[in-house]
Amino acid sequence: MVHKPCILLAHLLDPRYGGSMQCPRNLTDSAYLNSIYQFIQEEYGEEEYGKILWQVTLYRTRRGPFEIAGIWKIAEGVNPISWWLAAPDVPSTAVVERNFRAFSHIQ
Repeated sequence: MVHKPCILLAHLLDPRYGGSMQCPRNLTDSAYLNSIYQFIQEEYGEEEYGKILWQVTLYRTRRGPFEIAGIWKIAEGVNPISWWLAAPDVPSTAVVERNFRAFSHIQ
């Protein structure tokens, strides 16, 4: 079965899986992520790619707005769309860029 990259991205962002690497059976972990990352880069361009990748990383590692206690437990009982509508806001790219600039002197 061929999986479209947008479907793979939707699977990755499904809170019931919590960003885990539960990739479809016929794909390796690296093929799964490479397909998703290539799709993001092609659809959104180089500049947005880095910003989106950062937000996906926060989601997958349960950091930033995704480390709030209880939001992952809620995912077990609601459909993914409802969870995302109620999920904490992911920081805007302006906020992320400001944070990077603030800490840019740290080596």
